Amino acid sequence: MVNWFWEIITILAYSRRTQWALVVGILGFFLIRIWGNHILNSFELTGSMSVLSDAIREILDQRYDKAALGCLFSSWALAVKCYMKDRRRLYGAS
Repeated sequence: MVNWFWEIITILAYSRRTQWALVVGILGFFLIRIWGNHILNSFELTGSMSVLSDAIREILDQRYDKAALGCLFSSWALAVKCYMKDRRRLYGAS
């Protein structure tokens, strides 16, 4: 049981692409969330449409959440792909 743990640690230590994919995914997630909150904090409709400001803000916030999660999961999928490729490279075909 310990062998698989050290195998994962070894591959992560040598695989720069996997490391970058993980870091970019996490950073992208937080940056999209922060940017979305920044944009939506200053969002305000005027005139007769001002009643819809909160509803539209919620819809846009959900879209920013989906974009952030899409960035996170797609970069994690890339990290898994790079991990498998480097595992084959380091430990042979298995």
